Amino acid sequence: MIKVQFSYNWITACLVTVLVIFNACDSDMTDEEILSSDMERMPFKSLVNNQDKAGTKEYATVYAYIDAGGNVSAFHTRILESTGDDNTDNEILTQMEHANFLRAIKGSKNGKEVIFEVTRYYYYNSELVNGKGFVPYDKAPKPVGGFKAIQEKVKYPELAQKAGIEGNVIVQAYITEKGDFTKYQVLVGVENSGLDDSAVEALKQTKFEPAVQKGQPVGVWITIPVQFKLKDSKEELPHN
Repeated sequence: MIKVQFSYNWITACLVTVLVIFNACDSDMTDEEILSSDMERMPFKSLVNNQDKAGTKEYATVYAYIDAGGNVSAFHTRILESTGDDNTDNEILTQMEHANFLRAIKGSKNGKEVIFEVTRYYYYNSELVNGKGFVPYDKAPKPVGGFKAIQEKVKYPELAQKAGIEGNVIVQAYITEKGDFTKYQVLVGVENSGLDDSAVEALKQTKFEPAVQKGQPVGVWITIPVQFKLKDSKEELPHN
């Protein structure tokens, strides 16, 4: 009887939790009302490797609910203003649902509704098309001295400091068999802040231990995060 009661209580608690989340992120407003509201707007940058569209960009506006864990709820995320292509819209929604926006809800216990202003940039890198740029390796490349060595080389732009701008810049880079940072593409940046350029400059000054495949150093593409946070932030740097 105790086991049955426990199971009943557990199921009830789960249902209540689901209902709370459902109600919290279900907006009764129309798309037009949301767009004209004072709901917080957040920029979202998306890069796509596409030869046919290289050098162009598209825009979309998305309504979403970010839960207390920083994750975008898949149930109520929707396009408010379309790029004009259904497939592109669906790709944007999928990408956002796999992102984490924990910093955006700092201090909030229940999460919040936001309007994402999405800019989708197209570029072309032939080495990354259809996995052609992928080289398998047994040991991944890493910065000499760890990620701390990269952060020590970062020069925080003065204007960004004064404006209190923080964020993570994610760079896709090619590390040669000699451990040099050469070709790169900023995948996720912080627009109009100077953080992107500062991250790239820090990486250019960083020496890497090259990737190893079957005992031999090889050149590979990797993704590198560079973190910008002001001194009063207590978040940890990425681990090696």
